[in-house]
Amino acid sequence: MNHRLEKFYIDNRKYLKSIVGLLITSAEQEQYYFEGKLNTESLGTLKLSFSDEKELIFNCDRDAESLNISQEGFTAKDTLETDFKDSRYKWLVRDFLSRNDLIKLGKIIDCKIELLSNEFGTIQSGCKLIFENLDFLYVWTTNFDNIFYGLNQLPPYHNNENLKIKHITC
Repeated sequence: MNHRLEKFYIDNRKYLKSIVGLLITSAEQEQYYFEGKLNTESLGTLKLSFSDEKELIFNCDRDAESLNISQEGFTAKDTLETDFKDSRYKWLVRDFLSRNDLIKLGKIIDCKIELLSNEFGTIQSGCKLIFENLDFLYVWTTNFDNIFYGLNQLPPYHNNENLKIKHITC
């Protein structure tokens, strides 16, 4: 793993360790629209808020094509939305999971980082948050800085026998 990816790995593990024992109080996704159409190549950046008032952003680093967790909030898009008179770029924030769904999950009891290795190297391709009720939230990246996530969903590449996937408890 190169130096930049190693820093992401250390930071991501630190962030994930810090949320064990907490409840998720809101889960929002920032969806991207181009020329009025929803971009379906990615679900959009995910923001989770926690019972200690911490917020974490889950997205894909476009240069490293790796999971990137931060506390920076959604990136400001002001100039992209206003510089084009035809309004071709637009981002909308909506709830990913309802308050009732979040309550049913309970506290986060474990977190794992996924490392994916292939002929090009190793990246942090995702993470898994496991809850008291044993449901899990999986967040994963793909090539070209796309990010996906789902409750009790595994990434489709888990069926690829040519990939070496390792899960590390945070």
